Amino acid sequence: MEKVISNGVISKKDFHFQIITGSVKSQDLIYFLKILLKENRKKILIVWDNLSAYKSKVMNEFLKENEKRLRVEFLPPYAPELNPQEYIWCRWKKNYMANFCPENLSQLIQRT
Repeated sequence: MEKVISNGVISKKDFHFQIITGSVKSQDLIYFLKILLKENRKKILIVWDNLSAYKSKVMNEFLKENEKRLRVEFLPPYAPELNPQEYIWCRWKKNYMANFCPENLSQLIQRT
C-alpha cells in the first residue's frame, strides 16, 4: 500500500486538509496554499515543522511572492508537542482510525 500523508490547517472556524499519496513535494504544498489563499481573504499564519519540502527554493519563492498574506513560523526540530495540529491528529487516530485496517488506498482516503 502507498504511503498517505495528510496536511491540515486549523483556524477558529475551519479545518482544511489535503491528502497526498507518496512523499510530500513543494508543488503539492503550494497547490494547497493557493487554495487557502483563495478561500481566506485575511492574513494566514502557517506553523511548520522542518520538512525539507517547506524549505525548497520553489517554496521560498512562492512565500516571498505571497508575503503580504502568508507568514511562516518554523517549529524547533524534534518538538511535536509545540505543534497544535499534533493534538488533533492524535485524537483523530485514537477515535476515528483505531482498529481500522483498510483493504486499499481508496478506503483509507474515504475514512480520512
